[in-house]
Amino acid sequence: MYGFVPLLGILASRVVHPHLLDDARFVVRSGHQVVATLPVGTVEKALIHRRFQHTSPIVEDDVLYLPGSDGTNVDVLLREPIEVKLPYLLERRRTTTQVGRVALQVDDPEDLRAAFAALRSETGITSTG
Repeated sequence: MYGFVPLLGILASRVVHPHLLDDARFVVRSGHQVVATLPVGTVEKALIHRRFQHTSPIVEDDVLYLPGSDGTNVDVLLREPIEVKLPYLLERRRTTTQVGRVALQVDDPEDLRAAFAALRSETGITSTG
């Protein structure tokens, strides 16, 4: 029973603090911490790509991995590198780095991909790849 309560807290933090996408920006979160705020114009495209090898947030080979309980299921390719702040339990221990791609877990990767495509068409941004 004692292990069940913290597990519920971890799962609830993902539901209460989801990633956010509006007309101007994509806010990437890990629990209550904002990891990155991407202007929509910096997003090249979102690809559905499932990975299971990472179990915690990490930057590896210019890619930020923000896995959920099932790994990651979408890659957000960027036009230019952005600064991210890795999540950590203690705020003062968070580190900053630059990445060119973000791999994360979302509930519906197809909806995210379609939302980015719609925003690109509304703003006139074209994909180069």
